This record gives sequence, C-alpha cells and structure tokens, in this order.
Amino acid sequence: MFIFLIIAFALLMSTLFAIERKLSKINEQNKEMINLLKQHKDE
Repeated sequence: MFIFLIIAFALLMSTLFAIERKLSKINEQNKEMINLLKQHKDE
C-alpha cells in the first residue's frame, strides 16, 4: 500500500511538472506575440 502511494505521488508530481512547463512555454509565446503586436503598432 505504501509503495502504491509513493508511485501515485510521483505520477502526480511529474504530471504537474509537465503541465507547468507547458504553461510557461505558452506564456513565453504569448509574450513574443504581444511584443510583435506592439512593434507593429509603433511603426
């Protein structure tokens, strides 16, 4: 039972980590898009 809890916890943590990485990548892309839009507005 204890081993099962450890495995479940490890899976949960790795899933959360993967989601967090995906979100940060999306945030970076959004920042780039915003910067491009700002540059076009200034021209």
